[in-house]
Amino acid sequence: MTYLEILRHLIACDTTTGHATPAAVEWIASYLKPLGGVATHRVRSADGARASLIICIGEGARPLLLSGHLDVVPAGAGWTMPPFALTETPDKVFGRGTTDMKGAIAVALSLIPDIVAHGKSACIVLTPDEEVAGTGVHEALDALDRLGILPRAAGCIVMEPTGLEVLLGQKESVIGVIEVHGKTAHSSDPAQGANALAGAMAAYGAFYGALKPFQDRSDAAFQVPHCVADITLFQSGIAANMIPDKAEMAYSGRFLDAAQKEAFMRALSEALMRLPLPAGVSVAHRETAGLRGFATDAGDAFARRILTHAPMAAYPKVSYGTEAGCFSARGIPTLILGPGRIAQAHQPDEFIEKGQLDDWRRLLWQIVLDFG
Repeated sequence: MTYLEILRHLIACDTTTGHATPAAVEWIASYLKPLGGVATHRVRSADGARASLIICIGEGARPLLLSGHLDVVPAGAGWTMPPFALTETPDKVFGRGTTDMKGAIAVALSLIPDIVAHGKSACIVLTPDEEVAGTGVHEALDALDRLGILPRAAGCIVMEPTGLEVLLGQKESVIGVIEVHGKTAHSSDPAQGANALAGAMAAYGAFYGALKPFQDRSDAAFQVPHCVADITLFQSGIAANMIPDKAEMAYSGRFLDAAQKEAFMRALSEALMRLPLPAGVSVAHRETAGLRGFATDAGDAFARRILTHAPMAAYPKVSYGTEAGCFSARGIPTLILGPGRIAQAHQPDEFIEKGQLDDWRRLLWQIVLDFG
């Protein structure tokens, strides 16, 4: 099958929620079944809703890992063509996931017969919920460890869209919630209650006060060279004539590394504890999600080898999150490299240029020949 034929099938599998990947995994497994020299390992979550697929090609002593996620964000409004049916023009293909990141995966899958025929090896790791919670990659990594692949891996390429330029790092990300509790009362007699909104306004200021000292540090390898964090959601109250007994703020932060993120979280907790809150009002703070950051040195042996095949990006570290940090945290040399432009990810009428896919096929084949 050509990569476009494979991509057509992958786009037709609606993997929006991150919990619909078993159907995509089964289609890929059926495509691989007639091929010799390939072993597949399905990794299902306890509830069966998620599925990863590990594809081992050949028997190389030091396998190259190629990582991709099968899930996509919701199509949303603004599409002028069907999001879950591949649409071709002379120079582009459209559909949800073409760039992020089923196009890169389709090319990798299309190379498997060539990898087998040339006696080469690689390991493709496909995961289910990078856009949601990112738990699937940890399940897949545990399986790779059990299979004995993880300790032997030469390195990992996470096939996110980079315009075929090498990225060597990403920020540490965190999502958290600040909860404020008070006591409800009728607005005609507010003294009988404790206004959670008043506490939330104080907590809002404490959040940005805690952040400010951390923004003095910078890293020129990032296009946004310092950490960023913002309150992004705010909810309070149920009626205009009631004193609210609860307020909740969610925030998102991107930090230069794990140490900076942990230091900010401590500073925020301490700032919230010091707040002069109204009587009857309390504040709680918790982290709800996040993605590991990572940094691979350009002088690392794995990075040097890949950089002989592809150029390094002008800003080789990025602020958005990928699964690369999870591989790096397991001691695997890791970088990000793939076709397409990140600006197209998550957009209506998402597309990828055919030229990028053609170039990715040539580039990936040369890398496999080098490592396999």
